[in-house]
Amino acid sequence: MEQPQLPENSIEAFIDEGLAQQKKTLEAKDQSNILYHKLFKQNEDGARLLAVWKEKALLNPSVLPHFTQFEAGLEEGRKCFIRDIMAAIAIVESENE
Repeated sequence: MEQPQLPENSIEAFIDEGLAQQKKTLEAKDQSNILYHKLFKQNEDGARLLAVWKEKALLNPSVLPHFTQFEAGLEEGRKCFIRDIMAAIAIVESENE
């Protein structure tokens, strides 16, 4: 049985489409990082909120003996969210140096 032939430029078109999607994703990530920086570094209330979150979540144990697996996962998710904000702020600040 003969395999169907792809048009010559289909692979290039596929690669170009993938690269365009990747560029959009990176641009959206950059915009998110800038927004996090504005909300949690440039805004006094946002900075206070982030400080409270860091103190409550990052400085306390993730899992306590009475936690279920689900509760432990939620707690780690909160910490991951806060770490992501902190990383975004650091990225924006390093790009502006």
